[in-house]
Amino acid sequence: MASLINVLRGLASGELPAQEYLERVLHRVLTREQVVHAFAHIDVARARALAEACDKHRRSGGTIGPLHGLPVAVKDTFDTADLRTEAGLPFMANHYAAEDARLVVRIRQAGGFVLGKTVTAEASFAHQGETRNPWNPQHSPGESSAGSAAAIAAGFAHAAIGSQTNDSVIRPAAYCGVVGFKPTQGMLSLEGAFCFSPTLDQAGVFARSALDATAFCAGLVADSKSRPAAHQLAAPPQLGVIVDFPWTSLEPEAAQHFAQIQRVLNGHGASITPVTLPPPYLGANTVHRLIMLHEGSRQLRELQAQFRGQMSIELNDALDEGRRISPATYGESMVRRARLIEGGETLFGELDAIITPAASGPAPARFGTRGDPGYSTLWSLLGMPAITVPTGFSGNALPLGMQIAAPAGADDRLLSVAHWIQATLGASAQSRQRKSESN
Repeated sequence: MASLINVLRGLASGELPAQEYLERVLHRVLTREQVVHAFAHIDVARARALAEACDKHRRSGGTIGPLHGLPVAVKDTFDTADLRTEAGLPFMANHYAAEDARLVVRIRQAGGFVLGKTVTAEASFAHQGETRNPWNPQHSPGESSAGSAAAIAAGFAHAAIGSQTNDSVIRPAAYCGVVGFKPTQGMLSLEGAFCFSPTLDQAGVFARSALDATAFCAGLVADSKSRPAAHQLAAPPQLGVIVDFPWTSLEPEAAQHFAQIQRVLNGHGASITPVTLPPPYLGANTVHRLIMLHEGSRQLRELQAQFRGQMSIELNDALDEGRRISPATYGESMVRRARLIEGGETLFGELDAIITPAASGPAPARFGTRGDPGYSTLWSLLGMPAITVPTGFSGNALPLGMQIAAPAGADDRLLSVAHWIQATLGASAQSRQRKSESN
C-alpha cells in the first residue's frame, strides 16, 4: 500500500484523481467492512460527490490544500453536520450535529473530506463496539478509537482521527499494527467532540508510518508555524526505558519482544538508559482515574439520569464511582497533576525520548479482557506527546508495538525519533531476511 505522503503528492498534482483514489478505497471497504466493522456510518454516494468536487476544484485552478482530495476516517465522537454522530450511545441514534467539529472543519479547509465515522466505544469510554481486529477478527482491536485504527490496518483509509482519555489512540494502534500519534495536548482541537473528561481528553491521528502521521497531523494544524515535522536525526537517539511501572506489567512474550527490540536499537547506535519514576509519579494512575471518573460523572450526569437503563453496567458503574469522588478529592488530584506536569520534563533529562511497551501484550481475545491501559496513563495525565510504532508480531501472528514519549512541546523530536526507530527496525528486518535467504 502506497504511503500517505505519495498519495497526497498524487492527489495534489492530479496524477491521482481524487475520484480514482476514492474508488480504490471503497473497493477495499466494500470487500472487508462486513468483517472488520470499522465504520459506524459511511455514505458512499456522498463520498463520491465530495471526491468529484475535489477534482473539479483542482481543474479550475483553485488553491490546493495540504490534504487535497484525501478521504479521512473520523471517530464517531467528532460532530459532523452531514453524517450522524452517535458516540457509541444507543439513545443518540440518528443524531445530527448542528455544525462540524473544529477538526472536521480543518479537514475540509485543508482540501480533504470525511470518508465516514468510525466505531467508538460507548461514550468513548466503555463497552467495546462492533469493530474486529483486521489481523484476526477473534481478537480485540483496542479501546474507544478502535474503529479508526482498524480502518488504517484494513486499508480503508490512509489517515484517521481518534481521541484518547487514557490509552484510546496508543493501544488500538498497537493491537492493529499501525501508527497512533497523540500530540502534545491542545495541538489538535477537540471543540465539537463528545467530551468525557475535559482535563484528559486529547485528539490523535492514525496512519501507517511515523512520516505519514506527521504529514497528516501537519495538515490538520492551520498555523504553519505550529505544524509538527519529522527531521533526520544527526545521530542515533538517546532513549530511556522506565524500569518498572508500579501499576502494570508485561506478559512474558511481550517482555521478551521488548527486550529484543531494545537490543536491536542499541546495536544500531541508540543508547538505552534505565529510568526510575520518582516517588511523586508512582501514584499517577490513581490521580488519572480520580480526575477521569469525577469529570466523566459530571459531563454525563444529565444523560445518565435520563438514559441510565440504556447504558452498560460498566459505564454506569464508572459514572457512579465518579460521583462518589468528593470535590475536595478531585481538587487535590488536580493540584497533584499540576505538580507532576511542572516536574515532568525532569523525567527525560538529556534523553531524546522514553520508550515503553504500547500494551501489556498482543490483542487479547475479543470477548475476553480488553487489555491493560496502564502504559499510556502517565503520558495522558501529563498531556505529553506519545506515539505507537509497530515492532513485530507475537507467536500467534498478532501485532506488537512500542510507545515513544517526549516532553510537552517536543513533538518534532518525538516524530523524528519514531521515524528513526521505524527505519532502523525495517532495515534490521530486511537484513535478517537477506541473511536467512542466503543460508
